[in-house]
Amino acid sequence: MRFQMGIKNIRRNIRRSLINISTVAIAIFCMVVFESLMLGEWIDIVENYSSMGIGQVIITRKGYNEGETNQLNKLIDEPEEVIKRIKNIKGTRSVSLYLKTGCLFSFKGKQLPVLVQGVDFTKEKNPIINSAGLPLPDRYEYKILIGRRLAEEFGLRKGDVIFLYGRTAYGTFNLIDLEVSGFFKAPLASFEKRTVYIPIDVLKEFLGVEGVGEISLSLRRDIDPSEMVNMIKQNIGEDYKVQSIMDYIPQLKDIRALQTGFLGLFWFILLLITVFGIINVMLISVWERKKEIGTLRAIGYSKLDVTGIFLAEASGIGVIGGLIGILAGGIVAYLMQRYGIPLPSEALEGIDFPIQTRIYGILSGMVLVKSLVLAIVATTGGAIIPALRASGMKIIDAIREY
Repeated sequence: MRFQMGIKNIRRNIRRSLINISTVAIAIFCMVVFESLMLGEWIDIVENYSSMGIGQVIITRKGYNEGETNQLNKLIDEPEEVIKRIKNIKGTRSVSLYLKTGCLFSFKGKQLPVLVQGVDFTKEKNPIINSAGLPLPDRYEYKILIGRRLAEEFGLRKGDVIFLYGRTAYGTFNLIDLEVSGFFKAPLASFEKRTVYIPIDVLKEFLGVEGVGEISLSLRRDIDPSEMVNMIKQNIGEDYKVQSIMDYIPQLKDIRALQTGFLGLFWFILLLITVFGIINVMLISVWERKKEIGTLRAIGYSKLDVTGIFLAEASGIGVIGGLIGILAGGIVAYLMQRYGIPLPSEALEGIDFPIQTRIYGILSGMVLVKSLVLAIVATTGGAIIPALRASGMKIIDAIREY
């Protein structure tokens, strides 16, 4: 009965109800669209890092640390055996083997320290490597892919021969000459200037090793890297270290914390506006309906009944406004997920951060459900004060008002 009267009041006071519904719908629309953008940008950042040879999950030998020297005695000797143990775990898009080392890059007397990544070009699905175009080097070809910025700095062209000078696993130094095969493009300018790719078998020969440094896993978008880490640990034993990209790149935790904090503030401000809007309009409604409230109390409605009627009206407004908001926001989020929002190249100049020139949103069912629930909670919570004021009126005073 209370709910029916509350819904009836929405239809009866249509102008006032439309104001409340519009407030809720706009707030929920903004929430859905903004959170969709933030989620899409977060996934793009993670995938961009992954494309630079840092998978969402990284497997190494215990004690291996890419940032330290003399790590060539801590390689994974039998990577195929490790891959065999985890191949039945669902959620993996691709598996890559990497061997990394620091070398001195030299061309025509000019030198620069670089990170050399050995990869199997015949199996690699890395979009950065593929950006160099075909044909890619074969397994035993003495060829190299370099970043476009590094090529510009050294004035390199395809077919030029460069030299790499580095320390081997035996502590001696080695020199190798490689032909420039192509130029890749990366999301980070510093990565383009300080990273090169060569066939992993050539790098193994150069360093005098047989194993690989890292097994990198690229995951589906719906898979949580932390959950994948736990499943892999159960399958490969204690001789290996398994890390998610969040552990491997600590600054990602700061980025995620910043996004979460910003989202929380945004949600708080929108909900605050919604709650105050509901309070103001419902207080006006209580004032205008004093005689009606007094009449209801006079014919036997309890204070709880009156309170319930106003809360039912507010929750109905929350449901209607929330559904309109998530419908409109969901459509926009879907369009952003499909087509993205282009960013002018001028806006990205000087930014050394893995951001694409087009921002894509992510349509998340969880976000839609959360938005609807918050809409109902906010409107119902905002109606509590007006509802209590209405139920607390003395019957004689309410009727005598007119």
